[in-house]
Amino acid sequence: MAEEEARLKAQENAKAVEERRKAQEERKMKERIALCVEGETRLEKERWLVQEQMQQVQEKHKMRMKAEKQKCLQEERCKRMEEQKQFLKGKLDEDMEVPQAIEKVLVFKDLSKVPLIPADKEMCEGKEETPVDVIRDEVKDDINPAILNKETLDLEYEEIEEEKSKLFQRKRKKLSRKTVAELQQKVNLKASSNIILVLHHWCFKDKQGIGKPAWKLHDCIKQIGIRKMEQALRERDDQKTMKAKMWKKV
Repeated sequence: MAEEEARLKAQENAKAVEERRKAQEERKMKERIALCVEGETRLEKERWLVQEQMQQVQEKHKMRMKAEKQKCLQEERCKRMEEQKQFLKGKLDEDMEVPQAIEKVLVFKDLSKVPLIPADKEMCEGKEETPVDVIRDEVKDDINPAILNKETLDLEYEEIEEEKSKLFQRKRKKLSRKTVAELQQKVNLKASSNIILVLHHWCFKDKQGIGKPAWKLHDCIKQIGIRKMEQALRERDDQKTMKAKMWKKV
């Protein structure tokens, strides 16, 4: 009886020790899992923070580049407007010089009040007299009304750029169009992309089904495996019955 009690106690002690060991292992596993989860969450947070910082930096860079671009465009627009104004102003001055001089001459209506200018007889004989109205009409025709129009000065740079871009797009479309010869060449290339040119007698067979000896094939054709295909066709023909062969000859 004492031995059995001792044995039972020993078994109970062993079970208790095993249970304690299992509990410790489970606790350690839970701690490891908690540490892993905590590490993963920390890494995810750090990764998210890094991504957010990168996005902020990229947005700042984009905003800065956009502001610089707008500033450059505005400066260039102002510069071009000033150049255009100066050009038009110079053109106006050049075009207005001639009419002013002619108007000064045309002020004298009576021929008696016109001052006489001494000139050689030879120079006067070669020239014909032109009436004053004709001169005035010619001067008016020579003056460009678009230059005298002040509305051209109010044109914005963006409208001019849009008109230029439309013209450039049309020219680009015309230049990018392919000719009929180029299209035909492209069609021929697409049609012959999967074709290998082989001499006719290499695959020719006479009525008896005996293939003629072929020339030495190129390496590029050997890599495709045309020999294996030919051998497979011959084996398939050998397996056919005589009736099928005769039907093929007919």
